[in-house]
Amino acid sequence: MPRETLFMSLFSLCASALLLAQCDSDGTQAAPGNGGAGAGGTVDGGTVGRGCADPDRPQSEGSQSSPVAVSTGALPFTGGIKADQGPSYYRMSGLKPGSRYVISVNSGSSVRLKVFQEGSPGTPTCHAKEADDALSCRIVPKAGSIDIHIEPWADQTCFQLDATLDSPQGAFEGATDALLTLRFGTPDLPHRGIVDHDRSYYRLTELAPNRRYTVWLTGLEQDLTLLAGTEDPLEGVVANCQDWNEVIPGTRSCTFVPTGPSYGVSVLTSGSATSSRYVLNATEEFESEGTSAPKVLPFGGGLKYDGQVSPRVDTNTPGTSEYQVTGLVPGARYLAALRHSFGLTLRAASDAGFAPPLDCNTLGSAKDYCNFAATTSSTVFSVSSYDAHARRFTLHVQPEPSNQGTFGSPMPVSASSFPFQGTALGTSEYLISSVSPGLQQITLLDTTGRTTFAAWPASAQSFNCSAGGTFFPRCTLAPDAAGQLRVRVESPGSFELGLVPAPMLLSDFTRNAGAVPIPNGDSTGMTDVLVVAGSAISKIQQVRVELYVAHGHPQDLTAILIAPDGTTEVLLAKDSVQPYDGVFYSDYALERFSGLQRDGTLDRLPERPLYLLEGMDSNGAWKLKLVDDQTPNVSNESGQLLGWGLSFQ
Repeated sequence: MPRETLFMSLFSLCASALLLAQCDSDGTQAAPGNGGAGAGGTVDGGTVGRGCADPDRPQSEGSQSSPVAVSTGALPFTGGIKADQGPSYYRMSGLKPGSRYVISVNSGSSVRLKVFQEGSPGTPTCHAKEADDALSCRIVPKAGSIDIHIEPWADQTCFQLDATLDSPQGAFEGATDALLTLRFGTPDLPHRGIVDHDRSYYRLTELAPNRRYTVWLTGLEQDLTLLAGTEDPLEGVVANCQDWNEVIPGTRSCTFVPTGPSYGVSVLTSGSATSSRYVLNATEEFESEGTSAPKVLPFGGGLKYDGQVSPRVDTNTPGTSEYQVTGLVPGARYLAALRHSFGLTLRAASDAGFAPPLDCNTLGSAKDYCNFAATTSSTVFSVSSYDAHARRFTLHVQPEPSNQGTFGSPMPVSASSFPFQGTALGTSEYLISSVSPGLQQITLLDTTGRTTFAAWPASAQSFNCSAGGTFFPRCTLAPDAAGQLRVRVESPGSFELGLVPAPMLLSDFTRNAGAVPIPNGDSTGMTDVLVVAGSAISKIQQVRVELYVAHGHPQDLTAILIAPDGTTEVLLAKDSVQPYDGVFYSDYALERFSGLQRDGTLDRLPERPLYLLEGMDSNGAWKLKLVDDQTPNVSNESGQLLGWGLSFQ
C-alpha cells in the first residue's frame, strides 16, 4: 500500500471514537506505551525512535498530549518526521534547572524547532525556523524537562536531536522567558551582574510610566553591549536602545521612556568568555524646573539653591531650567555661580524674555560664574545643558566678593584659625603661620563657585601644588623651616580652607605609611602591608580601597592591590590622569557621579574590577604595590606613599 494511502487510512481510524484516545488533535498517531517512548534501538551511543526505525520511510512520532520520552543520557536521539503527518513531539528529561542548554536538530531536510518549558501548547521559549540542515535553540529549563516540537518544513526526513550544556547556573543571569527582576528605587540597584559568552536578561520594575529613565552598565572586563527595550517571550528583550561602546573599562547607557511599570534590559558579550562581571544601575532622568514660568527664589542676602535640568531633547535643543531671584538691590553688584561636575551654561537677564540680557552668559567660555550689576529688584537666571542625561547643580548668588591679600602683601592667617572662611574676586593670597612640621593636607571647599588654589612653602620661589576646586580638591605638602605656607585662591567666590596633618584616612582599616618613598625609574617599585584583624566580614561582597599618595607626576604610577591569598588587582595604571590625594577605588564608584564630596574625597572606578575579591575573608595581610618605572623627568618628580586603607561589606 502506498505511504499516502496508509496515512489516510490511519487518519480515518483515529477519527473513530474507538481510537480517539490514542490520537492527537492534529491526527498524529500517539506513540504507544511507556509515556510515548518508542521501542527503538540504539546507534552511536544514542537512541533511534520509532519515527526513523525505517530511514527510507520516516514517520512523525509522539503527540502533544503524549510526547516521546527522551533522556539526556540517551542522546543523540534519532527521530523522524513526515510533512503530511504534522510535527513530532518529545519530552526531554535529565536537564539541570537554571543551567543553559543548546537544543539542536540536524537533518537532511529543513525543519522547524520549537522548545517549551515542560507543558505545551503555549508560547515557546525558543522558535527556530531556518531553511537549513541544522538549527538550534538556547534554553534555561525551569524544571528537569522540556517539551520539543519538530515541525516539517517540507517532505520527510530523519533527524538527530541533541542537547549540550552551554553554561552552568551562575555563569549568566536571567533567560528569555525568566528575566531577573530588579526593582527600581530599592537595594536591588546597583546590581552586580554576570554574563558568559551569550546574554543575561533583566526586568526593571516599579517604574513610573511615561517618565524618562537611563540604565547604566559599568565596571566592564571585556567588550559588552547594553540593550534596553520591551519584553518579548521569544527574544527576552526587543532592543529600542543599544550601546556597544568598546571602552574598557567604561560606561554604557540607554535612555528609555516606559509605557508600563517595567522594562527589559539585556547584556550581551561579543566573545567566548566564561564570565564577565559588571555593575548595572538605573536613574530617573528628572525634568527641568521653571519651564512654564521661572521658579521664584528669594535672595535673602545670599542664595544657595540645589536645582536640576533635564537632558537635551535633540542635538540642538538643550534642557533648560529658569529661575527668578527676587529681593536684589538695583545697581548693586552680585556674583552668580554654578557648582556642578561639567557641561552646564549660565546666563542672566532682567526679565524672563532675556531682553536685554545682563553681562552674564557663560556659553562658549570655560567659566561657570559671572559678575553683574542688578538693573531691577529681580533677575532671571537660565541654566542649560546639552548633555544627553539630566543634571543636578547648585546655583549660588551672593554679593560680589572682594580679594583678601596680594602676592606682595598676603593676608596673615594662623593655622589655629582653621578651617578658614575666605573670599576672592580675582585672586586672594594668604600667609599661614604656626603650621606643624611634617606633611599637611590643605583642602579647598568653595561654597559659591569654581575657585582653584595653589600652595607652597613660604620660603620657596614658586608653588609646588596646584589644585582645582572640583577635580583635585587637595594639596599635600610640608611648611618651610619657619612653619609657614603660602596659599593662593583664584576666581570669584567664597570658600573654606581646611588644614590637617596628612594623611587624613577615612577607611575602616587604615595604614599610615609615614611617607614611604616610591622609587623613581624602578620597575620593582615598593610594597606596603596592611594587616586586617578583627573584621566581621568573613565573605567579602564589596571592597573599597583608599589610596593617599603625594606625587609630582602621578600619571607615572601603577598601583596594585594584593589580597592575602595572592590575588592581584590593578587599581591604577600609568598614564591615567586621576587625582590621588585621598582617592577611593570601588566597583560601585560610577564614573559619571565622580566629583567633589563634602569630605574632599573622590570615588573612582579601579583600572580593573575588584569582583575577584568577592567571597574572600577580609582578615589577613593585604599588600599595596606602587611602581614608578619612568625615568626622572626634568623636574625630578617623585612621590611618597602617605597611607592607604580598606573598607569591606
